[in-house]
Amino acid sequence: MCNDPVCNARIAKLEKENQELRARLEKIERHLGVRVPPTFVKPETEPTHEAKPSGRPKGHEGSGRKTPEEIHKHEKLEAVRVCPDCGKPVAFKQNRRRVLTRLIPGKVENVEFEIPQAYCNHCKKPVEPAVPNALPNSRFDLTLALWVACLRMLGVSVDKVRFLLETDYSLKISSATVINTAHKLAEFLGEDYEQLRQQLLKEKHAHGDETSWRVKGRNYWLWEFISKKIAYFTIRNSRRHDVPEEVMKGFKGVFSSDFWCAYNVLQCEKQKCWVHLKRELDKVLKFQHSKEFALFARQLMQLYYWAKSERNHGSKTREFAEKRLGALLSENYSDKNCKRLVKTLSRHQMELFTFCARRGLSTNNNHAERGIRPAVVMRKTTFGSQSEKGANDTAVLMSFFQTARLQEENFNSFMQNLIDNRLQY
Repeated sequence: MCNDPVCNARIAKLEKENQELRARLEKIERHLGVRVPPTFVKPETEPTHEAKPSGRPKGHEGSGRKTPEEIHKHEKLEAVRVCPDCGKPVAFKQNRRRVLTRLIPGKVENVEFEIPQAYCNHCKKPVEPAVPNALPNSRFDLTLALWVACLRMLGVSVDKVRFLLETDYSLKISSATVINTAHKLAEFLGEDYEQLRQQLLKEKHAHGDETSWRVKGRNYWLWEFISKKIAYFTIRNSRRHDVPEEVMKGFKGVFSSDFWCAYNVLQCEKQKCWVHLKRELDKVLKFQHSKEFALFARQLMQLYYWAKSERNHGSKTREFAEKRLGALLSENYSDKNCKRLVKTLSRHQMELFTFCARRGLSTNNNHAERGIRPAVVMRKTTFGSQSEKGANDTAVLMSFFQTARLQEENFNSFMQNLIDNRLQY
């Protein structure tokens, strides 16, 4: 706006006419049937830079897929006698070899078992041998159950599982069969699921994280407790402290997490995530910060970088860092963000520099966030669970799925060995 009142009045008049013309234009477009994109559709923009070229950078040695060492089948093609372009005879030169990797569609095999039955007069019940490689009261063997569970944990929907079965194996099953197959597998693994939690309690270092999960259209929470070799998931309708208190009861190692208050109840050593803290500092520094907060954030991060780079880690280094942190938190601050963070860090003053006395302890919670990522992808494609029973099945199967990945084992082989031991027992 300028200082001239005549100029200001003219600008206001033009803006009013502009709004009226826009309204008339929208009305005419609706009358003519012109499709107006909704407000959430972003306008198309030209790319600001060229796409990255494929392949290795210039000067780097190229690489491709290696020729398989094992050849399952040999085929010889008929030689070309006449040139396809000019039609004249051609002379034989030499043979060359080309290896193709071929996908063979799956095959369904129906096996009939003849089961000898007996009767125990002492126990007053029938006795018969267990059918190998099959869950009790199931019409499919373990191969289908594990195949369905693997796809479901990768976020494949029930309809897509049915489509893949029909396309690759010519096997038509209903949606209920897919769901019941996963449920029977999860139900059979109930005892092993509890043993998985007991093994987690024996670990020296564990991480925790949680994310939202929908059950029957209501908000639940998917909790993750994970170590280097064990992953344990559970879905509850609570985000309170009772969940980590129940799951991690008896844990004596070091527990890493973010600053969510539910983990404060654990009676063990803790390490809070510095990445979450730095993210909070950066957010305040980007949008609303004062000189006082900038100084506070710089001193806090300088203390962290010093403690992280200190080679002689030990209890003395931890004590010194916590003493410096206490001095930083004891100062009087007028900035509201400083007061808020001082209040939070004062509660966790003894949980920020645990890594100084524990060699190899991580200062962040990235291991838990990477472990919970497959569940987040699954949530986006399946929109959660339709029942509490389905949510429990998801937690059980996800626990074993992630445990197999942490131990760098094939999921099918890992589960096959686990279930075979149960069936023999």
